[in-house]
Amino acid sequence: MKRIIFILGMLCFGLNIQADKVLTEDQWNRLPQETRDHISQEKKVNEVSKWSNIGKEIGVAVNECLKAIESSAQRLSNTHLGRLAIGIVVWKLLYKDILGIVIGCVMIVFCIISWKRWYQSCKSGKDEDAAVVIVNIISNIVYFVAAMICFFS
Repeated sequence: MKRIIFILGMLCFGLNIQADKVLTEDQWNRLPQETRDHISQEKKVNEVSKWSNIGKEIGVAVNECLKAIESSAQRLSNTHLGRLAIGIVVWKLLYKDILGIVIGCVMIVFCIISWKRWYQSCKSGKDEDAAVVIVNIISNIVYFVAAMICFFS
């Protein structure tokens, strides 16, 4: 009985090896067109299936990696030292933007105060020299442009 099972197993193994046999070009050309089309279609389906499985495996791997990162970040953010480390990383990444917004806000406030004083002096009817008015307008425009550069750069 063991011999029969062994012989059947070897026979199946031999059939498996024969199933992967590659046809020569002459043998391929002798096949009917329908058979060649069917084999070509199966090769394309197998190739697409292979690539879709690879894409699925990559997606699963990325998903698991992000889950691990998320759980580690959550554990880290629950400690005082972890919050400090996250704050340092955020500052290192965003300090230029934060400083640009703070400096831009200060410059806009200065610009608004300067415009308000200039408007009140014009409204009160004080005679000012034309050069002073032009310098005031130009300086306000420069401050406004500099503030916008700080905001949006």
